[in-house]
Amino acid sequence: MSRVSQIGGRYAAALFTAAERTGNLIAVERDLIRLKSMLDKNVDVLRNPSISSQNKSSTLKAFVTDAKHENLTLKFIEVLAENHRLSNFLEIIGKFVALAQSNRKEIQVKLTISKVPVSGNLLL
Repeated sequence: MSRVSQIGGRYAAALFTAAERTGNLIAVERDLIRLKSMLDKNVDVLRNPSISSQNKSSTLKAFVTDAKHENLTLKFIEVLAENHRLSNFLEIIGKFVALAQSNRKEIQVKLTISKVPVSGNLLL
């Protein structure tokens, strides 16, 4: 396991624990999924070394504040910025969502079929 992966997992686990203890698990997960959607379109904001951590943090905090996200989400972004870990944010979100799904006993399934099902024969 790579060091980056370990770091992302640690941050995700810490946020998951804090969200669970404060009763904000669902809200924080929703916040992170929304942030991921926004960041997927603007991933360079986090990975661009010419943009300071302070500017990256300000951009994310403005989005979080405007969208009425949980205070815990905002504090977490501040911690990532202070520790220069915003470049790991997408990985952390993925690991957090995986932890939340595991907590709900959800599993990801990929269904592969060899033929297009005929209408009426769907088992879905």
